[in-house]
Amino acid sequence: MTDSFFDLRTEHIDTKNGSREALILTPAKAIVAGQSRLRELRAKRFGYESMSAFDVELVERVHQLNPVPQVIVFRQKNADNTHYWRMHERLSAPDRLEMGCLLMRDHLALYRGLMEIGVILFIYADWSGPAYEALRSGLKSVRAELNRIPHPTPLDRLNYWILRNLVFFFSARTETMLKRVLPDQLSMIESRIPRMNSRLKEARVFEEN
Repeated sequence: MTDSFFDLRTEHIDTKNGSREALILTPAKAIVAGQSRLRELRAKRFGYESMSAFDVELVERVHQLNPVPQVIVFRQKNADNTHYWRMHERLSAPDRLEMGCLLMRDHLALYRGLMEIGVILFIYADWSGPAYEALRSGLKSVRAELNRIPHPTPLDRLNYWILRNLVFFFSARTETMLKRVLPDQLSMIESRIPRMNSRLKEARVFEEN
């Protein structure tokens, strides 16, 4: 299923601590999120997200790689702009913003699943236009919601940590991220691994009880 929607390839990132692996996800076809997808997302309860069959397969594919890549780069479009992820043009501006928020909520389960197997960074690169603005706005909105919870659970704290430290949006090209940005930033990001593992453990114990 994953291969039918995305081309997957690995790239090396040369850092001062050695070579690191990144997995690049590039749309293999046009992927359009419209009203039917929005209705599906509206039916889900915030805080009770679970991975879709697609997400489970993606995590399994990543886990099978040796070594497991520390970085996932999700591109909006391929090199010649023939395949791309977008929101349907008939969605209104408020609907696009709502979808961006709901997608960020829905993807939290995927981000947690990737963290469990060793991914420390999920980057949206080569993004632009209404989808880019809606998803980036959605990340900020969900992060603010989580920060306003008066008595957050360990799972709430983990989700907030994810949206502050794991997920980032960039309009810059993937090649720029791999060659100019990440070589210097990964060492700093790797210093957060003990904190990440602590958050994961707390959330795991919470969900088991």
